Amino acid sequence: MIYIVTLSIFPGFIAEDLVQVTKRLSIKKATWGCILRLVFYPLFAACLNGPKWLKTEVPVAILTSMLGVTNGYLTSVLMILAPMAVSVSEAELSAIAMVVFLGIGLVGGSVIGWFWII
Repeated sequence: MIYIVTLSIFPGFIAEDLVQVTKRLSIKKATWGCILRLVFYPLFAACLNGPKWLKTEVPVAILTSMLGVTNGYLTSVLMILAPMAVSVSEAELSAIAMVVFLGIGLVGGSVIGWFWII
């Protein structure tokens, strides 16, 4: 049920709802936002190995919420902006490339996620 609800809302509704928001964000800024998300690695590692106050539920809940919000927002924005950044004849191909890289990211992230367990 979790993914039925999420995936039935996420691509379609969010893409329609975020069109006005994406006009204020450039691909360059969205790309930097993606790169800045790398800071989540040391922050989550600090929750595992850091000071006692970081090992509570509150910092983990805040970080997890920020991870989810930035993930959904940046994914949606880039999926909308990328086809708009190329010529009309290449827009469909760029959208297909975005979906391919989305799949690679999902699989790659799932595989790399095992390092937290190991």
